[in-house]
Amino acid sequence: MKSKWIEHNGKKILYQDFSNLFFNTNAVKEELEQVEAVMGEPENSVL
Repeated sequence: MKSKWIEHNGKKILYQDFSNLFFNTNAVKEELEQVEAVMGEPENSVL
């Protein structure tokens, strides 16, 4: 997974990285599935 959690001003931000995946729809779908799998944070706790 290219996307990652970063922190800014005490807030967690999920940086979704789709660079170099522009013409590869399967890779974009795979990245989105992986991002959805890690999104277990409480509502309004991330940016």
